[in-house]
Amino acid sequence: EKVRVAAAECHPFPEYLLDECPIRTVAVQAGSGHSVLQHHKVDLWVTGEMSHHDVLAANANGISVILTEHSNSERFFLPIMRDQICDQLKTRNAPNVTVFIAT
Repeated sequence: EKVRVAAAECHPFPEYLLDECPIRTVAVQAGSGHSVLQHHKVDLWVTGEMSHHDVLAANANGISVILTEHSNSERFFLPIMRDQICDQLKTRNAPNVTVFIAT
């Protein structure tokens, strides 16, 4: 139930959840994801945890971050999380979003 959202300036919160979604690419990484995600320029990172400074750096580079708590993002759950993200985005008229899962 708990998530933390750090929206980049180009993705004003909560407007990026509405019909005119500027987010087109999402990367999902289990656990503590910064070491993997930092190499991928996407609009949104979804991971379990990340340091405060890494979140600020992502936001400064135009990447929004959603933190789901470490245990909520373990590998077995990533395909389920991807499907849930895609379903939510479809209901918000964002059909052209690509969701990547780190393996």
